[in-house]
Amino acid sequence: MDIGEVLVSAWKTIWKHKVLWLVGILASFGRGGGGGNGGSSSYQYSNGEYSGQFNQFQRMIESVPGWVWILLIIALVLLLVAFAVIGLIGRISLIKGVNDVEEGAEKLHFFSLLKSSLRYFWRFFLQGLLVLVVILVLMAAIFVPLIFLGVITMGIGLLLLIPVMCCLMPLFIVLGLYLQQCQTAMVVEDVGLMDGFRRGWEVTKKNPGWILLTGLILGTIDVVISLVVSLPIIILVLPPILAVASRQQELVYGSLAVVGLLCCLYLPVLLLVSGILEAYTAAGWTIAFRRLTGRASKAGMPAGATPAVPPSFTPLDAMTYESPAPAAPAVEPPPFDDNPQV
Repeated sequence: MDIGEVLVSAWKTIWKHKVLWLVGILASFGRGGGGGNGGSSSYQYSNGEYSGQFNQFQRMIESVPGWVWILLIIALVLLLVAFAVIGLIGRISLIKGVNDVEEGAEKLHFFSLLKSSLRYFWRFFLQGLLVLVVILVLMAAIFVPLIFLGVITMGIGLLLLIPVMCCLMPLFIVLGLYLQQCQTAMVVEDVGLMDGFRRGWEVTKKNPGWILLTGLILGTIDVVISLVVSLPIIILVLPPILAVASRQQELVYGSLAVVGLLCCLYLPVLLLVSGILEAYTAAGWTIAFRRLTGRASKAGMPAGATPAVPPSFTPLDAMTYESPAPAAPAVEPPPFDDNPQV
């Protein structure tokens, strides 16, 4: 597989078919970037002007009926489920759209693409549910004994969590790369759930080096661009923090209003970049899967033409390559005698 050709083809595909950007925005809704900021501050405002406001806010929270909090929790759960479903449909549509382009489709339509991807929805949903159950059982089997050990050892046993997490991180990375091949196989080869698991394992087992290299490159691109896009958000958060530290009420409210307005203005840019990044990542994985399974691109070819598939050659082949033995020299026949002597 030519990794350079895969990366260039992925960019050409999403640049020509910009409808994939919009589909990528939908796929970005399913990203698990919750990031709960659960750090409760213990800063004491015993003599500050914030103590009265904090007590007033606390009384307001306590006066809210319990059924209101229950409704808010239900609404939050439904919102998260909706985002997960939208993200799943978007991810399937990206794989389907890129595969259609590779098969020779000249134009993609947004709603047709979403509609055609629904036939794969339950395969992806059941796969995600099955993997989630397995991960939860595995985590319970690992962490429950460690927590029990930490309790009986007065917290000393909890130190084992650090090496365990370090060992689990590579496992989760490999699992993610394998599941990527399973999902791509279910769309590209139109196979069922269990066949997708089997086909993903076959492709991963035969091409571990190429899959790791593709994951490293696409993952690096994802992380770098995400950090660059997040820098304005980080910069915008600094003024309210400084305003809180200065303990000036007018400055806090003013900075929060400005930051809220700027975040609303920056949100379309953030969604657009996220959509392009999701589309490029999905295109890279889909084209890489096709190349690893011997499928050449039919994009831009006349109808009925068959693309030439180059022979598979990997770096391992170069190490085990043996040059053919030299051919034996040709033996010239003896000259013909016109007057033989008897």
